[in-house]
Amino acid sequence: MYFDFSGYSDMAIGLGMMFGFRYLRNFNYPYIAKSATEFWRRWHISLGSFFRDYVYIPLGGNRCGRRRWLLNLMVVWGLTGVWHGAAWNFVLWGLFYGLLLVVEKTWLLERMERLPSLARHLYGIAVFTFGWLIFWIEDPSTFVEYLLALGGVFGATGTSTAWELNAWAFWPVLLLCALASTPVLPWLRAKVVERAGGPSAQGFLENDLPGERHLSVDGICDAQSWLEALPADACPSDRVAVNALGVVADVGALVLIALSVLGVVAGTFNPFIYFRF
Repeated sequence: MYFDFSGYSDMAIGLGMMFGFRYLRNFNYPYIAKSATEFWRRWHISLGSFFRDYVYIPLGGNRCGRRRWLLNLMVVWGLTGVWHGAAWNFVLWGLFYGLLLVVEKTWLLERMERLPSLARHLYGIAVFTFGWLIFWIEDPSTFVEYLLALGGVFGATGTSTAWELNAWAFWPVLLLCALASTPVLPWLRAKVVERAGGPSAQGFLENDLPGERHLSVDGICDAQSWLEALPADACPSDRVAVNALGVVADVGALVLIALSVLGVVAGTFNPFIYFRF
């Protein structure tokens, strides 16, 4: 779901740039989130911005009494669920996140700050995994069965063997997708720039990744911006190394495009997942 939705958003951003339009980033590595609050700052940013500007703020936002503020949150998330479709699973999904955000903002987030980063990240994974379960299951009678399957009751591959499911063929793609869902590549790029005399990688990532108004491609795939980050007196070999890394990134992107096209051509019809909504 993430790569389907985030992928077509990035395609829209790229196609828009070809025609001179500059669209805002719509996804910002949501699966590194450590809470539901952070997850929804990173997931479907355009939807969150719409409901914030046209529903939450007109209702009074958080500039009102505590009860009214909490009611505003629940109204926004109830409407967010209905926005996805007129089905009870979407309504329950929206109310689930509304209630969870209320709990986080009023009590949980402050206490979670005392926990290690890994524990908070595991909490974030558990939250959005359970959320997708509510979102996806249309038949309530099967909900418990799916929940048990997520817990490993039926084994790692359910009631079938890995061979029967051809799971071995998907593990390389799954591992690659897991890597791509984290900012590892921008971090490596930033470390190379830092080593060549540019700004520190930590500061670079803080400026480049969290801002929801940054373009998805800004500072990530533009080799020229890497070179501009270097000091004027950077040695030529450092500039060559940074430029070479930019070329490698471009070649890698082209290879991924080619492999994606081959996968589509070789596969059967696979409907766009968001046609459901």
